[in-house]
Amino acid sequence: MTRERRLAGRRFPVSSLAAALCFLGATLAGGTAAAQASPWGLPVSEIRVEGNRRSSDEDLLQRIHGERTYSDNTVLRVGEMLTREKVRGVVRDLYSSGYFDDIRVDAAPNADSTGVIVTLTVLERPEVEEVRIEGEDELEEDKIREKVGLDERSIFSIQAARADVEKIRDFYAEEGFFLAQVEWETEARPNDRVVVTYRIDEGEQVSVREIAFTGNESIPEEELLGIMSTSPVTFWSPITDSGRYKEADFERDLTLIKAYYLDQGFLDVEVGPPRVALSPDRRDISITIPIAEGPQYSLRRVAVEEYDEDGAELDFLGGRAAVRELIHVEPGDQFSRTAVGEDLQTLTRYYKEQGYANVNVNPDVQPVRGSTEADLVYRIVRGTPVYIERIEIKGNDKTEDKVIRREIQIAEGDLYNETLIELSKRRIEQLGYFETPIAWSTRSGADERHVIITFEVKEKATGTFQVGVGLSSIENFIATAQIAQENFLGRGQSVTLAAQLSSIRQLFQLQFSDPYFLDSQWLFGVGVYDSMRIYTNYTRQSIGGNLTLGYPLTHDLRVSLGYLLEWVDVSTSGGSTLFGGSSIGALRDLPLANLFNDGYTSAIRASLSYDTRDNRLFPRDGQITGLTVEWASPYLLSDADFTRYTLYTRWYFDLGLGFVFKTNTEFGLVLSPSQDGVPIYERYMPGGIMDVRGFPRFSLGPRLRLPPRLDPNADLIPNGVPVGGNMQLVINIELEYPIVDRLGLRGVFFVDAGNAYNLEDTLCAASDGRASSVFQDPCNHNPFYLRVSAGFGFRWISPLGPLRFEWGFPLWLEPGEETYQFEFMVGNLF
Repeated sequence: MTRERRLAGRRFPVSSLAAALCFLGATLAGGTAAAQASPWGLPVSEIRVEGNRRSSDEDLLQRIHGERTYSDNTVLRVGEMLTREKVRGVVRDLYSSGYFDDIRVDAAPNADSTGVIVTLTVLERPEVEEVRIEGEDELEEDKIREKVGLDERSIFSIQAARADVEKIRDFYAEEGFFLAQVEWETEARPNDRVVVTYRIDEGEQVSVREIAFTGNESIPEEELLGIMSTSPVTFWSPITDSGRYKEADFERDLTLIKAYYLDQGFLDVEVGPPRVALSPDRRDISITIPIAEGPQYSLRRVAVEEYDEDGAELDFLGGRAAVRELIHVEPGDQFSRTAVGEDLQTLTRYYKEQGYANVNVNPDVQPVRGSTEADLVYRIVRGTPVYIERIEIKGNDKTEDKVIRREIQIAEGDLYNETLIELSKRRIEQLGYFETPIAWSTRSGADERHVIITFEVKEKATGTFQVGVGLSSIENFIATAQIAQENFLGRGQSVTLAAQLSSIRQLFQLQFSDPYFLDSQWLFGVGVYDSMRIYTNYTRQSIGGNLTLGYPLTHDLRVSLGYLLEWVDVSTSGGSTLFGGSSIGALRDLPLANLFNDGYTSAIRASLSYDTRDNRLFPRDGQITGLTVEWASPYLLSDADFTRYTLYTRWYFDLGLGFVFKTNTEFGLVLSPSQDGVPIYERYMPGGIMDVRGFPRFSLGPRLRLPPRLDPNADLIPNGVPVGGNMQLVINIELEYPIVDRLGLRGVFFVDAGNAYNLEDTLCAASDGRASSVFQDPCNHNPFYLRVSAGFGFRWISPLGPLRFEWGFPLWLEPGEETYQFEFMVGNLF
């Protein structure tokens, strides 16, 4: 046997099954001079195996005479007569295992010539130590490996390597790389192992030069091209990556073309096999798609019928009128498969909401002979009512069952209701504790009238350790740190310990909340904090805590009531954080003490919120709208006396392909019955990465142009002193898009607008008409005077939390403002 294969420069003997059988025939037939008599028909006295290194003698002997799918005529056992059929069966079975390159069978008489000793000599194929892919660039290596049959510890064969080459070539052709070349080679390693390398020369991806249609008399070519993802190459193709051929996309396009015709009433449409012409240089293709449209049908009759499982007609569930109202297709309408499909979904949902889990709704469309009309009949087989036998939860290794079960809106023993099951799925996803989407399934219960529902979740990290740093022309170095667990101990509780430090602000905060306090519907929250903020002309330090109780009026609508108590100290003599910083109040010598009133703030806070977001941590769809009223009064033993109203609405739109459009609008108003007005530390000062990006923090809103002391000859403070407003409007618009979605890296474009306004006569009178800008005028309270900025940024959903890197550019600069602001922060804006 002289067959060869190339293996890293060496030659190895190879035999096929046919060659092996020919060889054993010659050997066992007495083809050598030493053979005295034919071994056929003699009993087998012993079976030996030789040449095996990885396979043990016991395994091979068991395969030779153990249980197999062959009949007894092809089983070789000691004591049985040796026949050609038995030997052929053994060789065929061993060779089909794929472990051997060569199998040789010899037979020799035993010592007393009463039987024969059969010896099988095998040549084992090498084991694959490693599979390498080289030369791939346009296609992902993981996708290529999915096509490769050989892997580590598998048995190598030339046939398997050649098959892998064809699979890789086919895969490249499907992606439009018709010029791809693939070669394989092996490198011998010790212990009869090999490294298999597939070398790929991708070539250029083929471009679509032209797409033409034949037979499309009713729908123009441009309209059909508009529904296809495959398109001819254009001037913009290098930028838009269009004009490329991918077989999977093109097959989907053919399906879309047929569906489009069906939506236009062409019931008999046929989209034939496309004709693809490859250019001589194999770089371009021209595609012709044949279409046989047939007539365009309208509906002559639309009816609905209901039957039992034996075919007997039944009365409609809820009455004929109730069922007929669910159907939106009417006689005279042009036939549309999409419209019919929507009716099918509506009818199916109607029955499944009332316990008929196995309902079957089929449309029967019959063209009327000799016309372009068709009759449509919805045939319903409702089956029997189904009850929930058991609800199972899988995959929650950390989260307690009750955290998930309390979101499930259907109970064991209830009638099956698919709408409630889908609502339960959405509520579980909204927790933010699991990978989305979660899966649910049903299986038969004890009998046909019972089902078991299984919700299968996959836990994701809900605890974060967030660290952020940033630079600002106002705050210099900024550091933030936060340890948070949104699913504390798997109980659905939230615990947050946060710190924010810079040269002008400092915050330490501990917060705890339980959305189902004591397994009730009540939300309970408690928090304590220690805060310092150094403004340009004063320092505010506060220590306090808060309590919150909330209750859901519906799933999406919640009301809450809270209490806040804090001690506030306002100083114009300077202050210092752990990172240094100080403030020497420019207004400390001015008679504006009413602005700096401090002491205890004791307040009650009531809120109402409506939340339909698909995920509370990283929403992509839905909205949240809320109204909050906070009241601090001497009646509550508060030194501060004010009422604050906050109205906000945030909307999220999933545009597909990972794009999310977001809007946030927030309006705030704080009023005080005191003649001193609202204390400065309760006033609004927007600006910065948390509201209006592109501007320094707390820089927007009313300013007073006053002298720094009572000397009437003193110069006015340049650009004025920020005193904040008691009304605020902030608008944020964002378009978030994926960059490398699997790594959590996303980009954002944004437009921000906002400002604060003064409604109090005291500050208006103090300005004496000396405001440097209408945007900073304490006498201006027109909400349309907004500061506007635009910018871009990058966001990374890292293991430490969401990181934001954002550049904001003011659209109209005021004196002293910078052309842009860059800030880096941990956490979402909204």
